[in-house]
Amino acid sequence: METVRWILGVLLLLAGLGAFTENFGQALAYIAIGGALLPPVIPFIQQRFFRSSSDEITTTDDDEDKPPYNNDSIVEKDAWEADGWDFDTAVPLDATIEIKYTDGNGLETSRIVDVKYCSFTGNNDMFKGYCHLREANRTFRISRVQQAVDVSTGEIIDDFSVFLREKYEQSDHFALTNAFDKYYDNLRALLYVGKADGQLRRGERAVLYEFMQKITGRESIPENTLKYWADGIDLPSLAAFRQVVGRIAKQEKDLIEMTLRAAEDMSGTNKNAKPAELEAIEYMRKRFGIS
Repeated sequence: METVRWILGVLLLLAGLGAFTENFGQALAYIAIGGALLPPVIPFIQQRFFRSSSDEITTTDDDEDKPPYNNDSIVEKDAWEADGWDFDTAVPLDATIEIKYTDGNGLETSRIVDVKYCSFTGNNDMFKGYCHLREANRTFRISRVQQAVDVSTGEIIDDFSVFLREKYEQSDHFALTNAFDKYYDNLRALLYVGKADGQLRRGERAVLYEFMQKITGRESIPENTLKYWADGIDLPSLAAFRQVVGRIAKQEKDLIEMTLRAAEDMSGTNKNAKPAELEAIEYMRKRFGIS
């Protein structure tokens, strides 16, 4: 019916425009009637041919507190739990757990969560991950987890906070963090040797990665992870390099020798080692008392 009104309205408007020169009064009548018929057609066109963005409800994995609502069912809404979340203290973690959780509004739910990050602050420990119930990322407070099960093993978790900490301590991130804290001078010295000619070539990078695996005690760390951490090492100046080597000279003999051997291996990857590279290694030998 509305389609008919639309056609009729357009025809009357056209007729009115065509009648202006012959019968002005009749033309005005046609235009008035046609105009009265057209307004209902505008929403008709919008409804059938255009979709407003407000008609669609979308969710993204990064949405917090935005369950995937639809027109057929409205799920209960999670309480906002992300207050106090600090990415500066958050650490990556990989675990899939099934939890019984009571949020800040008292809503009790059972859900499976792929944990991605944890923040251990002491009095307000939290974790963030993909919630299968809400099909979106969610943030949870550890203190509000009533029960937990490790989905990968079926193990019932007695102390959920301890479980997450132990999971993190088994991670490559934890191993690399500790290694960089203890052996950052060694890594900077090797980077200086490797970049003495202005660039860190593939062979030199491989030696650096192997050294990183040795100091972490993990030979299975993926290369892309090693690259990410290696790219964050601060390249020392010549003066800083000498200071670094002086501190390394006070370390245990095995570690000193391992560092020097890695530097020599780096130099050995180049057919024609640059003078600056050879001078750096010679300085290390002298400070370490190794001829």
